[in-house]
Amino acid sequence: MVAAGVLILLTYKSITTSGVVTVTAIVFIVASLMNVAVFAGSGKKSGSNAMGHAFGWISSAAAFVLGVTMLIFKPKFMELITFIFGVVILFGALFQIFLLVFGSRPTRLPNWLFITPILLVAAAVYVFFQTPALNDNSIMLVTGVCLLLFGVTTFVESMMIGRVNHKQLKSVKEPSIDSETVKTEPEAEKAVAVPAAGAAEEAPADRTGNDGVREE
Repeated sequence: MVAAGVLILLTYKSITTSGVVTVTAIVFIVASLMNVAVFAGSGKKSGSNAMGHAFGWISSAAAFVLGVTMLIFKPKFMELITFIFGVVILFGALFQIFLLVFGSRPTRLPNWLFITPILLVAAAVYVFFQTPALNDNSIMLVTGVCLLLFGVTTFVESMMIGRVNHKQLKSVKEPSIDSETVKTEPEAEKAVAVPAAGAAEEAPADRTGNDGVREE
């Protein structure tokens, strides 16, 4: 997300919704042709492999048709670009809200992090109401800023959660080490005491034997 946001911010003045549609269509077409070449060279399959082979052919054909359709009906897909970008930003906001409310438990993250989902929701609404071709620069700029903000915030949150989890694991391991130490000390004393008791039992038998030799 951070890399995508930085890339869009560096090139947002030259990126247009028409260019996005064209590049996406070409990617679909090239990827589908590459898949067809791979499937054609792999030969016939049987059993479960045949199902996967058939699904690969179908998905490749669908990708090719979608790419060609995007090139033929480019204006229609240009209108969808703003909707897609808005949905991506909105999903980022929902993910942040879920992470802050539920995903970080039992860790409680600072409340100021809720600024990020609020800004993302506002940006999504703004992008939804933009007109492609007329507001390409603003659409790309807002999208780039949102992706960068989402990526940085998620990284900060993961660092906070990881630090708390590390402290909790450390606190759990320390008592277990102490308990193992306490258990091993009595066992060591018992091991030393057993041979001593055995030696004490053998001593009277030796004296009896010596006494018997003297009587003879």
